[in-house]
Amino acid sequence: MRLPVLAVVMVCAASLHAQPTPEKVVNMPVINTKEALAAHDGELVTVEGTYRAAPTSKSMKGPPVDLGHGALDVDGRWVRLGEVRRTPEERQEFLGKRVRATGRLVMRPPLKAPPHVAQQVPPPTLFDVKEIVLAE
Repeated sequence: MRLPVLAVVMVCAASLHAQPTPEKVVNMPVINTKEALAAHDGELVTVEGTYRAAPTSKSMKGPPVDLGHGALDVDGRWVRLGEVRRTPEERQEFLGKRVRATGRLVMRPPLKAPPHVAQQVPPPTLFDVKEIVLAE
């Protein structure tokens, strides 16, 4: 009796962590307007825009500082590329160019802990960035 139950649990757990198949990645929606961003909140998508350096404010009063983060300018709306710094090689290759990035789009990322401390509202973010390529 325990063996069939264990098998069902393992199959369910594996499906929760399954990566998208290449067919799904190919057929993902391509977002290239700011109006289309909100329609695909929380989805695995490809976002097309101009690669920009994304300066970060270190304090509420100080000027923004370039810490190595990247963003895509999508029709005037910036979409941050994850929460980590991008590699210098990536930034040098794509800065100012039209690119496509694939990942999970979140329009209102959660605030950093502790949430009750004054902080800027994070911009829309593309999490789990899978790839960045030049747009065709």
